[in-house]
Amino acid sequence: SVRADLVGKEVALILAKFQDSIPPFSQKKVSNILHQEFGDDFNKIFKEFNFIPVASASIAQVHKAKLSHDLNVAVKILRPNIHKTMMRDIATLRLLNKICYFFSKFLAKTFNDIADLLDQTAKYELDLLHEGANGSRLRDDMSGAKGFYVPQIFWQHSSAKILVIEWIDGIPFSNTQAIAQSSFDKKILAENLVLSYFRQVYVHGFFHADMHPGNLFLTANGDIAVVDFGIVGKIDKKTRIAVAEVLIGFLNRDYRRVAEIHIEAGFVSNQINL
Repeated sequence: SVRADLVGKEVALILAKFQDSIPPFSQKKVSNILHQEFGDDFNKIFKEFNFIPVASASIAQVHKAKLSHDLNVAVKILRPNIHKTMMRDIATLRLLNKICYFFSKFLAKTFNDIADLLDQTAKYELDLLHEGANGSRLRDDMSGAKGFYVPQIFWQHSSAKILVIEWIDGIPFSNTQAIAQSSFDKKILAENLVLSYFRQVYVHGFFHADMHPGNLFLTANGDIAVVDFGIVGKIDKKTRIAVAEVLIGFLNRDYRRVAEIHIEAGFVSNQINL
């Protein structure tokens, strides 16, 4: 959805709808989940709760609420039966993989790689406590980063099915027209975003791995706030140094050195012709 250069604008726009524009599940189901998780404490915890979601994505939807001490929060709720749905889809991919094997081993391997990746990420994305842990670590890592903000997680009100997080007011970066019309210097915004990402990857080796425009917001003070910590990446020090050297090689147009680093770091086989 963020690579229109690869799939074309039309397909990218269709895929972008999966970020936050899928039909929501019913208010009754929302109410049932809330009472299953919070019981009679629901009315003590939330002073206000809007049962109409502000965003509805493929795995969960988000509601705006107000805690008892008047703090606005976003309440992320997993879709009912989403675990069963994802397991069914992964099983379907594995079946396609077996059929494709007779026609193309390359295509079969591709389907298998996708299924393996979905299987791996599903275990984390379908437990919102994992997402909360990712958000808390990223908030600690990025404390003091210029122009970049990670909201607070409210652990005392969160569970595997529900995540309560600080509410972010801002313009989503998916609204390109509103971002373009904002008064902030776009060069500075771009610089803050890139440097914050470099800090995640190269300094801490722990980074937000789903930073599509629907997960980024431009706040009133010009900070870029990030949400949705379901998918993160981890990278060891040796690889961090190698990737940094590759970037420097490209910036210096030293393509021979870029190729050497790929082989030295094991990104490609040492049998490959330099």
